[in-house]
Amino acid sequence: MPESNSAAGRLKSIVADFGSEERLQGWESVDQYIATSRFESKLTGEMRRYLGYPGNPLTSRLAAVFDQVYYGERLYRRIYGVEPEVRYESGLIDREQVIVTEESLSNLRQTVAGTRMALATGRPYVAAEHTLGRLLGYFERDASVFIGDGDIFPDQALMLSKFKKPSAESLILARKKFSSKVLLYVGDSAEDRLMVENAGVQDGSVLFASIYGSSFNDKEQISYFAGTNSDLIVKNVNQIPIMLELARN
Repeated sequence: MPESNSAAGRLKSIVADFGSEERLQGWESVDQYIATSRFESKLTGEMRRYLGYPGNPLTSRLAAVFDQVYYGERLYRRIYGVEPEVRYESGLIDREQVIVTEESLSNLRQTVAGTRMALATGRPYVAAEHTLGRLLGYFERDASVFIGDGDIFPDQALMLSKFKKPSAESLILARKKFSSKVLLYVGDSAEDRLMVENAGVQDGSVLFASIYGSSFNDKEQISYFAGTNSDLIVKNVNQIPIMLELARN
């Protein structure tokens, strides 16, 4: 059977069609696509109810299994305070490699006097701490945003939802906390770029340092960032202190 006529082939076609347009509303974009593409049916409704979609790991089977595999049983238990049904002693998070080095973070502070740094991440604070360890100490917590905390603390969910990319709210928060005239944001995706554009319109001058080395296609990523007038394009985040030092001289 030709792949185009197989289930896998049809799924690839649907994914390609979905990805052919800019969709920035997360799961809401998926639901809109399903509705407009006439994939909505009694079966999809039943699947939503069974999986608890959309939802967080405390209310959704789908989200719970994902996080149990990703975090592993110990970290999952620490984050959510409940026993996981899927037990992995070590989660996929433990396979991640932290790219930024402590030397680079230290050099950033030395290169630009008074440098202050913040994080904007979809992870909960505990997960960021697990991955970054002592490096997290270089970032000011009250200027940082950990959107995943909304899944752990329901009373924070609504407040944190406004920070989801490509919202510029996390950049605006950092600028206010730092009382900074200029902010340099480092990112590696189109959503990151859109965050900067939104922040520039809403809150003044925000520069964007784009990272292309984490993409599947370096050439396409460089072309995209160059076409969107990125202020700095580098392969690796650890090159930023060097580039800033060269610019200063």
